[in-house]
Amino acid sequence: MLDFLTKASQRKFKLVKLLSDSRTYVSINELTATLNCKERNILDDVKELSSPELLHIFEIETRSKSYKLHMKNNMTIDAVGHHIMNDNDCFSLLDYVFFNEGLSAEELAEKNHISLPTLYRMISRINKGLKKRFHLKFETNPCRLEGDEVEVRSFYLQYFVEKYPISEWPFDNLNEDEILNVFRKITDSLNFTRQYSFLRTIKILLAVSHIRFKQGFHISGRSTRMAKLQHRLSNSPLLYKQFSAVFKDVTNAEMFNDNLAYVVTDYFYFNYEELLTHAHHDEYAARSFINLSEMFNELSKTYDIPLVNKDALIYSVHNSAQMGFKNINIRYILVDNKSFLLKQFKNLFPDFYNDIEKRIKTYLLLMELEYNSDLINHLIHNIFTRWENLLHHLYSRQRKIKIHVVSSHDIYHARLMKSILKYEFHDEIKVSVLDSIDLNELLNIDSNIDIFVVNFTIPVADKRIIAVNDVPADEDFIEIKRLIAEIRINEN
Repeated sequence: MLDFLTKASQRKFKLVKLLSDSRTYVSINELTATLNCKERNILDDVKELSSPELLHIFEIETRSKSYKLHMKNNMTIDAVGHHIMNDNDCFSLLDYVFFNEGLSAEELAEKNHISLPTLYRMISRINKGLKKRFHLKFETNPCRLEGDEVEVRSFYLQYFVEKYPISEWPFDNLNEDEILNVFRKITDSLNFTRQYSFLRTIKILLAVSHIRFKQGFHISGRSTRMAKLQHRLSNSPLLYKQFSAVFKDVTNAEMFNDNLAYVVTDYFYFNYEELLTHAHHDEYAARSFINLSEMFNELSKTYDIPLVNKDALIYSVHNSAQMGFKNINIRYILVDNKSFLLKQFKNLFPDFYNDIEKRIKTYLLLMELEYNSDLINHLIHNIFTRWENLLHHLYSRQRKIKIHVVSSHDIYHARLMKSILKYEFHDEIKVSVLDSIDLNELLNIDSNIDIFVVNFTIPVADKRIIAVNDVPADEDFIEIKRLIAEIRINEN
């Protein structure tokens, strides 16, 4: 939702993202072409991005009008997103409205020390950004996000996940450890398969749901499974009591059920065994199970990839598809953490990637589920990250990159360079040693050689040649990896 930012701030964020993704030097000409701006804009942006308040996150190195971004230790692009969202007036406005519902436009402007015209300009930017990913609109008098309650909670869940680092907790009146403890007890009673990332998300979701519920906003319509769950948990009054102790001022079961209603739908299952059980007597669950089972079997057979955790894959894709746009990090606000990995997958394994994409679309249509490219990308990412040993087998199918090593010292030094490269790149490369530094012999070498690694200067413009100081070091490995990726992409 870059529309929340000014044009200049949008450009600076895109510049940081571009440099972060490239992981090498990028010329100012490439930056101006990609960002559609003037050279002066880049020079000014780099100067502003080098301000002291950002030095704890990253530094931008300049070399002959080329730039390279260095993230500080324990920092990622997420930290840039945190900084922007905490420094931006539109995001601050959304934060204030969430915790202070019911204000008039005049009151909101006064509380945030801005004029009424400025407030309405900010609201216009917010609505422009919301329109692209969420079915919501910022309304005034009272000031609020207007739309389906599930959609409002989905937005604020994503908002708080992106705005605040994992170590920060923005809900002062709620104890995050107590929330997590009561949720663990609930999920233990349901034999719910949990993961750390989900636990962090659910803490924020429960807090968001609690505040919205207390403000009078409830999720309308309950699933059949929700009714059964309510009946099941009603036999455990201790859970209600513990829940009420965490979420003060609320003692009725309705609050408890409203919190769970965001996650629990008719076809969201707490574990694989429950999905399998329902597939035996429910036509819709059976349709999903059979289609996913066949999909993974066919992919495994077609690409000769062992399918050792098929059950987990079926369960994960089924539940993620049922959650749909409520999944976290599908409709990102600023930082799309999945785009870089997906781009690499698509470039390196285009046939496999395109096949999965086609099959996922077919599955979603068969299941009559609403989807767009964001949900498809989420499910593809799910498969790539959860299919056990998938990348190992995909990489093993690719040809080895041929590297020639040449040393100006002697054959023993060349062999040392070879062993260093083999240690760093394992089975991805095939390294041979050329026992000569005769330029004519070197340059007339078989064109099938992909990369030359030499420890001396060769006055020839050949992008295959990487010159190192004595032996390959970290920055040389980065350049070799970049060149290998470029070769793979060009071949695909």
